[in-house]
Amino acid sequence: MKFLWFVTLIIGLKSVCAQDFSSELQSMVDAEHTFAKYSKEKNTRDAFLAYLTDSTVLFDKTGPVKGKNSWVQRSPNSSLLFWYPEFVGISKDGDLGFSTGPWEWSPTKETAKPEAHGYYATIWQKFPEGWKMALDIGANTPGPELKTIGLHASNPRTSKKKESADTTKEVMLALDKNYSDKLARESAGFLPGHFSKDGLIIRAGSFPDYY
Repeated sequence: MKFLWFVTLIIGLKSVCAQDFSSELQSMVDAEHTFAKYSKEKNTRDAFLAYLTDSTVLFDKTGPVKGKNSWVQRSPNSSLLFWYPEFVGISKDGDLGFSTGPWEWSPTKETAKPEAHGYYATIWQKFPEGWKMALDIGANTPGPELKTIGLHASNPRTSKKKESADTTKEVMLALDKNYSDKLARESAGFLPGHFSKDGLIIRAGSFPDYY
């Protein structure tokens, strides 16, 4: 199983190199692979603490929690949480990005077969010291992801055109409110017409739905 994890990581890294990503997006993807490698070689608790900030929003069984506190209170153990990105994207300014992909968990690093599988979504923020998680959420799936789509990006090459942060925030809030209002009016869980060609829905207990 260790060999499989190693091969998976190598394939992911080669896939990254084969993509024509901008330097900003490449640095974010590299940070995520380093994060996962840290979890594999050291321990999951310390790996998360290295990439969390006091304002990071995480989701656990009770709902959203803010900051490092939920991980500070844990003790390092021999379990293994491993993951890799399949779909990534980055803002025009190159300081915010996202990644999503499959994860697997084993009670020990020597366990022959993972006992839990799922899919995650992370929003990344770039700081002077490097990329950190701004938000992270995950959900269980019935088993390992069988559909391999390969690493790809919504915008491999970033634009250097700057936009007003206030304007961007207003646009995003308006889009979010418009979508929420439509969901309420139509009593729907989601509206496929609002998803990009690469969009997916992550739900607990199900494999991701692609659009």
